[in-house]
Amino acid sequence: MKKNHPSASLRNCPYWLAKSRKCLISRQGLFIPLESHISNYCTTLRHTHCRLYVDELFVQQSSSRVSKLNRRKYNRFPSGHQLTLQQVTGANSRRQASLKTVYTTNESAGGLQIRTQSPLFNGSLVSFSYKSSAGSAQQKKLARVMWCRYQKDTLVYLAGLSFQKDGKSDDTSSKTG
Repeated sequence: MKKNHPSASLRNCPYWLAKSRKCLISRQGLFIPLESHISNYCTTLRHTHCRLYVDELFVQQSSSRVSKLNRRKYNRFPSGHQLTLQQVTGANSRRQASLKTVYTTNESAGGLQIRTQSPLFNGSLVSFSYKSSAGSAQQKKLARVMWCRYQKDTLVYLAGLSFQKDGKSDDTSSKTG
């Protein structure tokens, strides 16, 4: 694997859910790895050698090559970063709901896919913050929830967030503000 690939810096597999001890890659049903697999791959830098991980990257890369069928504008890259998320509830983004800790599943130049324990409302505006590197200041951005789906096999919600430019929401929400 190339060193400049985003997942090369991850310590754990981005598809591994430590709390529920499950793998998010479930192409042909639920996969619950054995302890030896977890200690050799899921919780180490060697996750890039896991057969499921390699197959998942291959599927993602091959689907991005079919441009007519791929409706996405940007390539996705697996990630496993922790974010602090707040749902924006007031006008001018002044009031915000309580903080939630969420984890990214994949990232692109246009947005994120996250996993969370509680649902998010489609179309809602959220603010998220993260540290870009150790010792750096928190970065804060706005995003719109494009979709949110409950995953029965992993007992989490997956949600797609679309980045908002210049701290503003899209045209439809700025008219209602």
